[in-house]
Amino acid sequence: MKLTGFPEGTALGGVGFSLAGDGPTGFSEGQITDLDRFLPALALACYRIAALRVATDMLAVYTGSRTSGRILNGQTRRGDGTAIYAAILLADLKDFTSLNERYAPDRIVTWLNQHFEVIGQPVEQAGGEILKFMGDSLLAIFPAEIDNPTDGCERALSAARMAMDANDALNWKRVDAGEPAIPIDIVLHVGEVFYGNVGCTRRLDFTAIGKAVNEAARMEKLCDNVGRNLLASAMFVSRVQADFEKLGSFALKGVAKPADVYGLQR
Repeated sequence: MKLTGFPEGTALGGVGFSLAGDGPTGFSEGQITDLDRFLPALALACYRIAALRVATDMLAVYTGSRTSGRILNGQTRRGDGTAIYAAILLADLKDFTSLNERYAPDRIVTWLNQHFEVIGQPVEQAGGEILKFMGDSLLAIFPAEIDNPTDGCERALSAARMAMDANDALNWKRVDAGEPAIPIDIVLHVGEVFYGNVGCTRRLDFTAIGKAVNEAARMEKLCDNVGRNLLASAMFVSRVQADFEKLGSFALKGVAKPADVYGLQR
């Protein structure tokens, strides 16, 4: 149905419909009476459709489209979830704590949103899902096949490269405006994660946890030590076609075995 008569830019919410008859004299009095009886029930059904659409869209904004679908399908109990294999992308804004000491909160929030926007767009374009914003960090996953995770890893690497480039471009603009640059560190890993509900009885969080997520978080702490902004695990590097170089084996806090860590060749 084509809507006419509304000013340009008008936002319409809800469900609209129209009724028409093919008789030469329009609706009869009996038909109008029947419609008056019928319309309240139809309006109630339309309201339910519109309310569900709004709820679905809003939930997807806060949790991601894949996660919101699981929640709406009934995965709402603590512990609900499943083990999945996924490429992991963890991005962290550098020196953000010190910026909080020097700038007003409203400016900090504006900068934070700008960086999350340029990092998040490549993630979503590459088929990933942002699971969590943790202060100045972002956690995203790219579901992959356990027997052949190459596609998920390639998409994660592509998103990481685009995010780094977009963040650099944003920083150039900010420096030109006399504001501080905010670099990012990104870690790429792959492995099994638990994807589901954790939390307390009345407050749940749908997220990804597990050994692989913990290892990615520990690897991020190495970025300053090795002077690189993008690091990857040996398992991740083995699944992608890219020029990585081994930077060394490092002990990760809470992880039994040292981890081989790689960076893109310069």
